[in-house]
Amino acid sequence: MSGIAGIIHFDGAPVLPGLIEKMTSAMAYRARMASNHWVRGSVALGQCMLRTTPESLEETQPLANEDESLVLVMDGRVDNWEELRRDLRARGAVLRSRSDAELVLRAYETWGATACPISTATSRW
Repeated sequence: MSGIAGIIHFDGAPVLPGLIEKMTSAMAYRARMASNHWVRGSVALGQCMLRTTPESLEETQPLANEDESLVLVMDGRVDNWEELRRDLRARGAVLRSRSDAELVLRAYETWGATACPISTATSRW
């Protein structure tokens, strides 16, 4: 299981430099493969990656779409990935890798929070 860390300042205050890195370093035992971070203004995300599937070898998280309007960190698996890839491509989604994280990001980007077929209550804050 990967380790996930996040910071959000609802008052808009910037995340202090190095803070998300301190959080992921506290979970270093989970980061056998990689530890990555994404920081923009008042939001920071981090992941300590434990690669458990062949598809996870292709992913780096946190994962953002092209304009960084959506950023995702997850520890999960998509079982119906072939069907989902077909459907997303038919709707014009550009998939850069075979990773499950990108499928979740693109599904959310395509259908939104209420209609995304793989959204869960935990992904809606």
